[in-house]
Amino acid sequence: MTTSMSRRNLLVASGAAAAALALPAPATASPARGGADVVLAWNRELLTIVRTPGLQPATVHATRGFALLHAAIHDAVVATTGTGRPYLFTVDAPPHAAPEAAAAQAAHDVLAALYPARSAELANLLSGQLARLTPAGRDAGARAGHLVAHLLLGLRANDGSAAVPPVLPPGTAPGEYRPTPPAFAPAAFTHWAAVTPFVLDRANRFRPGAYPALSGAAYAKALREVAAAGRDTSTTRTAGETEQARFWAARSGTTGTRSPSRWPAAPAPVSSSRPGCSPA
Repeated sequence: MTTSMSRRNLLVASGAAAAALALPAPATASPARGGADVVLAWNRELLTIVRTPGLQPATVHATRGFALLHAAIHDAVVATTGTGRPYLFTVDAPPHAAPEAAAAQAAHDVLAALYPARSAELANLLSGQLARLTPAGRDAGARAGHLVAHLLLGLRANDGSAAVPPVLPPGTAPGEYRPTPPAFAPAAFTHWAAVTPFVLDRANRFRPGAYPALSGAAYAKALREVAAAGRDTSTTRTAGETEQARFWAARSGTTGTRSPSRWPAAPAPVSSSRPGCSPA
């Protein structure tokens, strides 16, 4: 049985899932660390996918895939451990269901639906993880994970991500898009503001206020601050601010856009060294 729940904050979903997987395991489950490794393995798999030319659709932001992957893992683990709150669905699972199997099956089914060209590699990863579990716990957990993925993919099937991005004409007037070097590329993901949010009730919930007048003192002060901190020979920018700028300016080798693959990759070295932790 499943129960649909109202949208609630999805805070560190896969982190909570990995923490639950790292708790003392039942007799049907693999060792505790192996459970957290399931999450890390699927996170690495998706990182590989989005970094491979031709696999990530050019008009679908890769962050959608990461959100779906980790929301599915989270709900699958919640269903089989009874620990934590589900994102949108509660799924009934028997007590002997292995959470590792649920997480692996949910992750596989999400990525197989999003990246069918990668089906063979995804199937191999799944089979290797399930092979370590006893049949009863494995099969019950896999059924729960499959159902979670099915429900989540159905929920997001018409979320607006498949829309054709409208062309945003470049211009030089205030507020108009200006192509920037080195590629002077057209605006990307112009449809993304209309995609159904995963956590927020509406996309414009936290929009900033209006810009200050371009002829006013506040705008002039802000412009001078940005110019001073942003130039390559800046004497006001700290080393930490420089590191942050390089992180956010990093571009994907496959799309030329800001690379979302750096975000879920960043916590991995830390989480791998701390028991019970995994990238969120």
